[in-house]
Parts: sequence; structure tokens; C-alpha cells
Amino acid sequence: MIKAAILTIGTEIMEGQIDDTNATFLCQTLLNQAIKVIYRMNVEDKLENICLALEFVYDQVDIIITTGGLGPTDDDLTREAFARFLKTQLVYDEHLWQDITRFFNKIKYKPAYNNKKQAYLLPGSQAIPNKNGTAPGIYLHQPPKTIILLPGPPAENQPMMNHWVIKKMHKDIDLTTKLYKKIFRVYNLGESNLTKLLNQYQTDQLEIGTYFSQKGWIDIHFSRYYHENIYEVLDKEVEKYFHILKENQINFSEAKDIALLVLEKLKELKKTIAFAESITGGHLSAELVRYSGASQVFAGAFVTYSNDLKEKILGVNKETLKNYGAVSDQTVSEMAKGLAAKSAADYNIAISGIAGPDGGSEEKPVGTVYFGFNFNNEMKILKHQFIGHRQRIINKCITYVYHEIYQQLCSELS
Repeated sequence: MIKAAILTIGTEIMEGQIDDTNATFLCQTLLNQAIKVIYRMNVEDKLENICLALEFVYDQVDIIITTGGLGPTDDDLTREAFARFLKTQLVYDEHLWQDITRFFNKIKYKPAYNNKKQAYLLPGSQAIPNKNGTAPGIYLHQPPKTIILLPGPPAENQPMMNHWVIKKMHKDIDLTTKLYKKIFRVYNLGESNLTKLLNQYQTDQLEIGTYFSQKGWIDIHFSRYYHENIYEVLDKEVEKYFHILKENQINFSEAKDIALLVLEKLKELKKTIAFAESITGGHLSAELVRYSGASQVFAGAFVTYSNDLKEKILGVNKETLKNYGAVSDQTVSEMAKGLAAKSAADYNIAISGIAGPDGGSEEKPVGTVYFGFNFNNEMKILKHQFIGHRQRIINKCITYVYHEIYQQLCSELS
């Protein structure tokens, strides 16, 4: 198995000014090549700190990739740090300088004297072409190590990685290791309870990880790096875990966005859907229309946040709101019925709740949510008590609704 470390260089990252999206991109790219990232580090623009990071990872990995610190300024020190760590001197490359100069001419800028430092390479390395900026990368392959230095801007380093570095690595490194990976999504179950269930069966054939999402689901990752062809053996191991989930009536799906799964099932059944939203403020609808083809199944939605609009648009009885409140089974039932009368959709879903942090009571605390599911003119009312901050409660409401719809669609297809 090939192991890698990613170092993202930049004081602006350490100060929280920007997020480290480069490392996320590189992790995903290397995973696709069955290269395992075992270290992902952020380092400020200081020579000694970059060298300390290199000292920590160097003997533990086969590939080191850095982003950032290849610019022309005094605090761009990644090249210099590698030269110091490797106990060598940077080498000026006149041809590379001419390439940099041509790029400046193309964009009608005159290079500054400081830009010349970008034409220095590590001995024995190659420049990685950068078609979108002035900072070339550096590629050094000295078995058993491969060192790759990339500029910081994603618009520059991503094309360099995709179009040059990956091809070069395949020429220089034995990348015959394969990665078996399957991800499945579990709903409406706590992570500790899921782990307890999965522990009923033990295997040394797979690495198993469970990862909780703020949107209210858990992803189960089954993975294994392998050389020999054991794909079918690993599939059989995963099936044993599926059996445990099914035995315990745990709902799971492939690791696609639940709204996309609902969209696909609706298209398969040639059914339509509509929403009457209160607590979610239009986000239920937004989840569906993110995907192409939504117009084939989505009739529309009403965001009736106020009681006044619940009455005027959906026909909710004023007495119902007065006696039971906007957050009640009676209200969502009338919301769903009123929606069905206006939309003529096959599935009409209403939702009303308290997202907080204000508005809760002893009887109806923050996180209380009522759902009205009108499936093919058959009404089902559900209540759920969510916990968390405002956005987390809203996110969980959205997942809850789509999961209920998905279950209904699956049952109709079975």
C-alpha cells in the first residue's frame, strides 16, 4: 500500500482566514488512485515549522504533497524548506524562467525581480507546468520517495494534479494496489447503537468506519486495500453486515443524497410531489430542485411560515390554529389536505415545528416537529423531537422527510 502525507502551507490557513480545501481535494484524488493518506497537516509559512513537519512525516510515507508557498514573496518558503531539509541547494533553471516570462507576456504583465525565485528547482526534479498561474510546481522522484510541490490556488493546483501529476505518478510508482470501498447510509439511528449492532460480526477482511453527518444520517464505510482479486470475498463480508441491519429493521440506502434517491424513485413510479413548508422555510423544495429532472416530479411548494398564510393559502381553520397551535398534528393534517387540493400531486407533505432557540414551551420544547404525509390521499401524521441548534434541527427535519418519502416509494416498488 502506498502511503502519503499532505502538507498545506499558509499562515492564512492557520489564522482561520481561509479553509483548507486543497487537502480535501488531494485526499479524494489520491483515494481514487488507491493511495492512502495517513497525515494531513497545516503549517504556517515559517522555514523551521515546515522542516519540522517534514521531519515528522518523511520516514513514514512514500509520497509527500504540499500546496502553497511557491509564490515570489519573502514568506513563500516551501522550496527553501525542502532544500534545507534535504540538505541541498536550489538550482536555477533558465528555460523555466523563460516559460514564466512568456506567461507574464500573455497576460500583459511585466514580471518583478522577485518572480525569478519561482524558476528555482530542487536538484533532479522536474517543473510541473502551470497553465493558470506564474508558480510552476516541483516534482521530485527519488525512490522510495516522491515529493510534489504545488501552488496554493485551487484553480492552479487542481489541473496540475489531474492533468500532469497523476500521469507522472503512474509512470514512476507501482500503483497496482486496488481499493475496495462501499459506502451505505443509515437513517434514524444513533452512532453508538449502530456500532453495537455492527460489532455482532467481527471480520479482519475489512476496515469499517462509521461517520455521523450533521444532516442526521450515518455513513458506514467498508474498505480494503488489496492486490489479489478478492472483490467477491469482500462483497460476501459486506452482505453479512447487511443481514444484521435488515434483521434489526434498520433502514439504509446507497450513499447518495436522499433527495436525489427520492427524485429517482418518483421518476420510476411516474409520481409527483408537493410541499407545504413552515419550519424548513423552502429548504425541502430547494433540496429537490438542485437536481436535473426535478420538473418531471415536483409540482411545487408553499412556504406558509405565518399562521395568516396557513389560513389563506392552505385553508387551515382559524379555530385549529387557536386551539392547537401551528405546531400540532391537527394543523399539519389540514396543511397537507389543503396542499393536496391545490397541487393535485400524488404525494403532499406538510411540516411545522419549532427550530429555536426561542419559541419553545414545556409542552412543546424547541425541536418539536409535526409532519403530515399525504401519500395517494392516505394521511399519516408523525411527530419527532429533534435536538441541536437551529440549523441542525432544520437539517434533520429535511432528512427525516425525505427518508419517510423514500421508504414509501420503496414499498410501492417492492
